[in-house]
Amino acid sequence: MLSYQNEAFKTLTPNAMKESRYNIILTYNANQNLFFNGITRKGFLISKKNSDDLVRVLQTPNKFSNNNAYSSLINKLYEGGFIIDEQFDEFNYIQNMYESYRNEEYMLLSILTTYNCNFSCWYCTQNHKQETITPDIIKHIKKFIQLTLETKPLKSFELSWFGGEPLLCPEAIIEISDFTQQQCTINHVEFINGITTNGSLLNPSLIKAFKKISLFNYQITIDGCERIHNTIRHSPAIPNSFKLICNNFKLIIDNIPQCNITLRFNYTSKNISSELIEDLNKYLNKSYRNRIEFLPRKVWQEKTESIPEYDLNLLICKAKESGFKVNLDYDVNQGCCYGEKHNYYTIFQNGCVDKCANIKLEHARGKLTANGKIEWNEDIWEFQNTIFNKKSSCTHCKYLPLCMGPCPVWRRRMNPKFHCIIPNKEYFFSRIIRSYFSHLNNL
Repeated sequence: MLSYQNEAFKTLTPNAMKESRYNIILTYNANQNLFFNGITRKGFLISKKNSDDLVRVLQTPNKFSNNNAYSSLINKLYEGGFIIDEQFDEFNYIQNMYESYRNEEYMLLSILTTYNCNFSCWYCTQNHKQETITPDIIKHIKKFIQLTLETKPLKSFELSWFGGEPLLCPEAIIEISDFTQQQCTINHVEFINGITTNGSLLNPSLIKAFKKISLFNYQITIDGCERIHNTIRHSPAIPNSFKLICNNFKLIIDNIPQCNITLRFNYTSKNISSELIEDLNKYLNKSYRNRIEFLPRKVWQEKTESIPEYDLNLLICKAKESGFKVNLDYDVNQGCCYGEKHNYYTIFQNGCVDKCANIKLEHARGKLTANGKIEWNEDIWEFQNTIFNKKSSCTHCKYLPLCMGPCPVWRRRMNPKFHCIIPNKEYFFSRIIRSYFSHLNNL
């Protein structure tokens, strides 16, 4: 987003300004309002009694631009993207950013090794089956990877392991990753390797093998404090998965210095408590916590309104105080789904292919062939039908740069006319923006 500020504003001249379309004004507390810009992600607080005056300046900046009494304010608004060059087209800028994202020279390949899992979490959307990837499908995938690297002008190639629980099939992960790493070296392409896992099946021998195949990125999920987590995620063989997962965090960090670990906390109104941080601190000393990114994500079945805002903010504060890294940008960059990318595919364990990993297997629209190519049953609809070339309310929404409209799956369901899928979006985005601003500024 820096290019927006540094490049687009170069041509600013007096009497040639206008208000940004993506300014958001919301209540911060009893005495202050928060002014926030959706493109630059910059904001500031102002007293409620002065808010109306500021709005007038925003609406008619040229009236104040030559007034020395307002020069400091005009500069602040200008630097934050709240006022912009008269000729600058913000909507076109967002659209260009979107197209740039879609056409990156970067391949992201999500591979499901299995639909099976060693746990049965209540919120999981998948119908777990005793179905795993076969040697033939592995051959097809390797052929696809080789063909892609030889024919596409790529700067990087990323494998993203998913499931079910992908660690139920570690041999497939190792074989395909090793092959891809070699092919990337041959073709002078950066290799990136990551996995989303419940973390319970990791062990020293696996970690050693994963280091060799540059599997450095781990997203591992937690379902609450130790007491609550173990009621959700357990099995006869693993009665205390919370403790086991914490020990596996240490195992990764101790053996893979280059690792990037995200602890994804799947929260609901019933499990959101700072007790989680206390239990994590019990098993992880600060040297480990400093290496882990804490990412709280709402379980999709839960309504935003049911989550106490105070409790969530307190949890984030406790995580930061304990030394965890907290990725605040994630909340205000929900934006484009990876399914929008031209160079993104999900390959399921039976060789079916689609642009989304979170669909039912029977809805997959393509099939990977033995020659390494994808045969599609139908057109890839989302490539021709975006929020920018189909009329929708999204293109007129002030939250567009934060949201970027419905994902491709939702757009297909809504065809031919798109509409907002976020209930009570004013409340939804106000919460996100307030939280982001507060923690970014340690308020």
